[in-house]
Formats: sequence, C-alpha cells, structure tokens
Amino acid sequence: MTRENIDSVAVKPTFRLLALLLIGVGISNILDYFLTLYAVEQGFREGNPIMNAILDTSYFPSVKLIIVPLFLYFIWHVRSKIGYKIYYYAWFIFIVYISLMVYYLWLYWIGYLSYEIML
Repeated sequence: MTRENIDSVAVKPTFRLLALLLIGVGISNILDYFLTLYAVEQGFREGNPIMNAILDTSYFPSVKLIIVPLFLYFIWHVRSKIGYKIYYYAWFIFIVYISLMVYYLWLYWIGYLSYEIML
C-alpha cells in the first residue's frame, strides 16, 4: 500500500458512531414523548416553548413521533455531504436528549414521578 492509499483510508469517515448517536436520539425521543405526556398529567409544564404551544393539539404526536424521526433520517442521508460537522450536531442532540432522560430519572428519584403510574 502506498502512502496515499493509507492516508485516504485514514481520512475516510466511518459512520457507525453516527448511526448509534441517531438511534440513541430516536429512542430517547420516543421515551421523551411518553414521559412528557405523563409529566404533564402530573402537573409539570413542557419546557420547550414550541412543543408547549402544540402540546394539547393533534400536532404534538405528529411532531414527536413522525417529524423528529424524519429529521434523523435526513441527517443520515446527508452525512457524506456534511462531513465531520455532522458528528458535532449529532452529539449535541444526543447530549440534550440524554440530559432530559437524566432529568426524568431525577424527578423519579426525588419522588415527583411515581413508578406505578409510569409503567
């Protein structure tokens, strides 16, 4: 193998990490949908002002369960065109969703969300 071939192989991005990040965001999004509905029933407010505006409409499930996965699908399809910047975007979205899941766990831990009703 020549030096040029080695360099081109080393620079070629692998998208396995991106796939895992997007799958993690997708799963967290579904969990967030159900946990948001449950938390709102318990008296909490939606923290996202855009989602709060559509929370009691038929658009809420459409946005959470259709538009977000379509956005993730779009990210996957443009991954080669965007390049390595896509990892920064995917990590940011992933960290936001994981932080939200940690927040829900904290609410459960301190007793604001009850286990019996969540299941």
